[in-house]
Amino acid sequence: MSYIGGVLKRFIILVVLFLVLYFPGGVIIMGASCHGKSSIDGLDWIASIFVPFYGVIKAFIC
Repeated sequence: MSYIGGVLKRFIILVVLFLVLYFPGGVIIMGASCHGKSSIDGLDWIASIFVPFYGVIKAFIC
């Protein structure tokens, strides 16, 4: 594999990981972590779209 191909592959993996944790993954992690303590309401969904890694941060707080 060429150098450019390796860099491109790593870049694509980072972008996919960022996008998964940014919105749907963050909400999924938040739902799994805060299962018994609180439910996910509409404000959490909206905040997870506009605030980067909102769900991941809230999962650490729960």
